[in-house]
Amino acid sequence: MLTIVGCETSVPNTPTSAKNTFIVTSAKSSNDGSDLFCKDFNLSQSQAEKFFNRGHEINGIELHQSYDWLNCFVKGSLSNMELNMENCSYSIQAGGTATIVCQNSLSVLWACDTCEDLLPAAK
Repeated sequence: MLTIVGCETSVPNTPTSAKNTFIVTSAKSSNDGSDLFCKDFNLSQSQAEKFFNRGHEINGIELHQSYDWLNCFVKGSLSNMELNMENCSYSIQAGGTATIVCQNSLSVLWACDTCEDLLPAAK
């Protein structure tokens, strides 16, 4: 089931350089091997950090209209103090999008348009 929430909380306007300070503290593939398409999708902690540092926030309309949703994903935790993201969990999909959910109720959609080297399925 795919659920897209109609309301969104946006990251406050910040200088572009501020978003380039994501610190990923864990990364783990959530694929159990039953899906042959996803069996090789994995990201290291360093690759996940690059994904977020290269990427940008998107809204639900952009997600729906501009990106593919693939059932391959990596989950972990991250922080970005400049964007008020502390104690956050994330899920990066192989199609080049991610969700970030923080304990302070901040929820963000993220995408990376320059991550083909990290996400072979996004090519």
